[in-house]
Amino acid sequence: MRKIPCLVIILLFFLSSILPVVNSIYVEKSTDTLENVLDNGLMDSAWPMFGHDIYHTGRSPYGANGYYLYEKWRIKLADFIYLSSPVIDNNGTIYIGTDDGTLHAINPDGTEKWRFITTQNYESGMTTPSIDKDGTIYVTTRQGYFFAINPNGTEKWRVKLKWFSISSPTIANDGTIFISGDNKFYAIYPNGTIKWDFSTEESIKATSAIDKEGNVYVSSHDGYLYSFYPNNGTLRWKIRIGGHIQCYSSPAIDDNEIIYIGSVGYFYAIYSNGTIKWKLHVGGAYGDPSIGFDGTIYVSSEDFLRAFSPEGVEKWSLMLGTNVKPAIANNSMIYVVGGKTQGWSDKTIMISPIGEEISCLTLEGDKPYDTSSLGDPAIGADGTIYIGSWFECGESDGYLHAINTTFYHRPSIPIVTGPDECSKRVEYNFSARCFHVDGYNVSFFFDWGDGSNSGWTNFVPPGVSINASHTWKTVSDYKIFNIKVKAKDVYGAESDWTTFKVTVPKTKAININLFLQRFFQRFPFFEKILNQII
Repeated sequence: MRKIPCLVIILLFFLSSILPVVNSIYVEKSTDTLENVLDNGLMDSAWPMFGHDIYHTGRSPYGANGYYLYEKWRIKLADFIYLSSPVIDNNGTIYIGTDDGTLHAINPDGTEKWRFITTQNYESGMTTPSIDKDGTIYVTTRQGYFFAINPNGTEKWRVKLKWFSISSPTIANDGTIFISGDNKFYAIYPNGTIKWDFSTEESIKATSAIDKEGNVYVSSHDGYLYSFYPNNGTLRWKIRIGGHIQCYSSPAIDDNEIIYIGSVGYFYAIYSNGTIKWKLHVGGAYGDPSIGFDGTIYVSSEDFLRAFSPEGVEKWSLMLGTNVKPAIANNSMIYVVGGKTQGWSDKTIMISPIGEEISCLTLEGDKPYDTSSLGDPAIGADGTIYIGSWFECGESDGYLHAINTTFYHRPSIPIVTGPDECSKRVEYNFSARCFHVDGYNVSFFFDWGDGSNSGWTNFVPPGVSINASHTWKTVSDYKIFNIKVKAKDVYGAESDWTTFKVTVPKTKAININLFLQRFFQRFPFFEKILNQII
């Protein structure tokens, strides 16, 4: 009889030695069990994560035909956008984070659905979210918190990672989430417990990619690209691709399991076994690569967008002032942002697969700005392009922009006429007209420069002037107002803005005593009459 307990003890000891150990870290509000979350991969939606998919191709199954870009709508967010780009769920809801730690859920019509506020601390910055099959949104903050948020905007759970995190979550097919915190790379179950972790020599600021076999790839500031087995975190291999603190780029993987990644000075193609296929000196590949439907690799480098064949031959390059990841529509049109150098950008640019610039749209906020920066584009199921922005104008503002394409020509830039000097509390009329090559009727939008606008006017034939009036009421001193006017046609294609400057001087106060003194000096008989009355 004593042999049975002994055998049980031996059996338990044996099982404990072969079964995987699941570590845990501090988790709040987690009620799920491992059994009901192990098959909970990436949502099948228009754009569910950074780079669209776990391979980071930047390639969408959707797109819209048309040669001209126009802004459909924009919405001002809680703060400027530094780390986050938009993602889209299967209902068309767009999610994007702002630098104050707020996650915004925006409806497809540009109205706000809800906000999830993590903290009010400055620079708590949110990364690009990821969405799993049941609609849970995963996102990290620069302060090192990893959040799981329900589709209704309530918190599911949170995990404190090691120090800061600026990479985005990657969701594997089995629901495992890969994320970094400082120099630690984590595999986390969908209920918030750790599956495994791995420490590198320096911090990890890139987002991991996953190949068809489930192997995971991520770069670190220590200059290495790492590859891990997904189940236990065993290191498959690591390869040096740059010097100290040079690996910001996130890898992208093509259909043949070739990994593409940039470092300062070079752009690499690496086989899945860790050997180099080729490397090219490009002067600096800071951006994250995307991969076209024909295998062409697109990567930004020192303000150029470059296209390479899978064999490493440069096909073309364009000076665009861009360092962000391109988005590729199903018609192979490439959408990037650019327009300025040194990392600042204010334009959305549509490029053909052969390197021709097709259309360019300047994006703006609600007031003049000094500098601007746009994030990675995302493409919705109807072909709408979504872009987050950061406009600096004394204080920083953030917006989400929705951009459409059209086959129709855009109206010409409006011509505005009216007084260039106005007094406050007096109504003034201004007129605008424009030309349209297709002869379509046009409407005008007047932004008065004081926070108010006219709204869209009635449609009129091209070349016909339309009037709008405005009164400046709150001017306390001499001020210049920049009236901005744009036009749109009946198909929604919009012109660029034009600016008309108006000065509103401070109203001079009347000195009644001085006025009466001068009046009586000129008309002395009135003074005599007044004295007789008094």
